[in-house]
Amino acid sequence: RLANIFSSIRTPELAGDYQRMASMVSQWKETQRKRLLRALAHKQKTITVDIDVSAPVILIPEDLSQKCGPTLVIDLGRVQLRNAERNSDSFDDVWSLNLSEMQLQNSTYSKKIADMEPEKQQIIEPFSLEFTIATSIASKKAKDNNGTTSIKIDASLPRLVFNLK
Repeated sequence: RLANIFSSIRTPELAGDYQRMASMVSQWKETQRKRLLRALAHKQKTITVDIDVSAPVILIPEDLSQKCGPTLVIDLGRVQLRNAERNSDSFDDVWSLNLSEMQLQNSTYSKKIADMEPEKQQIIEPFSLEFTIATSIASKKAKDNNGTTSIKIDASLPRLVFNLK
């Protein structure tokens, strides 16, 4: 719209003013874009995460055509994802992922969930998996790590007990 106003006036001064303003706006936009990209690439950014949810329970019946029958109960327990303390400067972010209270059971199901047999046989007793995930995102100017993105994952399975009968 502004271009239409200036183009309708045929004086060289106004046309020159329009060109100078357009050039200045273009330079300002490019400067702001570069500032934003620099801020996003800065190594000192922090993302704070704290997630704690109960995971689903999955029921897998042996035969769906029967009104009652054996079923496999997969309880995915609890999922927690949090920031962890950095123990070295070689990684930008460190995360702690805990999957706890997971278990596998055998039960008798009914078409009605309320009729599920309360007595369940533990196939795999409740267990936990603990992960520590460290990430380092490469920047174009980074000389450390040869400019590559790095991910380090440590896992721990303290105990796993199967009950086979």
